[in-house]
Amino acid sequence: QAFDDWVGSSNNVAGRMFDFGQCSGWSGIGSTSEVNPLPFLPEARIHQLMQNDEFAARPQWLNQCCETTSYTRTQSPLLSLLQSQYGNGLLLRLVARLTEMALLSQKLIPGPQEAGVNGIESHAVSVQNPGVGQVDAARGRLLHRVLLDGKHILSYQIVAPTEWNFHPQGVVAQGLKTLSGDKEQIEQQARLLISAIDPCVAYELRVN
Repeated sequence: QAFDDWVGSSNNVAGRMFDFGQCSGWSGIGSTSEVNPLPFLPEARIHQLMQNDEFAARPQWLNQCCETTSYTRTQSPLLSLLQSQYGNGLLLRLVARLTEMALLSQKLIPGPQEAGVNGIESHAVSVQNPGVGQVDAARGRLLHRVLLDGKHILSYQIVAPTEWNFHPQGVVAQGLKTLSGDKEQIEQQARLLISAIDPCVAYELRVN
């Protein structure tokens, strides 16, 4: 109820966006059966997988499509309540992104033990060849693999979050199949859903 009250009285961009979704009845659009969240992958396995061009283009883990978004890595009581009411559709994904932004912003505020350089935790980094890196970036998990020959790069592979989330059988494809309405409504719903999950490249949308 507190969330609904805030949406109804808010005049900022996020509040207006949520209000539009609720007033149009589109809060639950794109809701699908659960797609497995992408786990933290073992480094040795990444080496094997990323040598396969098919994996780089259409990645799967254990023969299943996975999702890597703010929704799969953010939890809160509000998100749990919204999911029980609207599923994992448009509203839940937008609120998950806003929630993650708020949580990250809080981490930027120095606490009593974080005021100076000594408060920053450091980690030892091992240099290997080939080398693999994986990090949760803004849109999801980002994978890099590089093979060197001295100072020369022999191969370099990247698997971006878009390859997971926009897999032909992935979460976006499943969500788009659930949309309904006339052509104009479906196109608007599709753009909202695509933007909520957020590809890292330009795209063209065609509604047949």
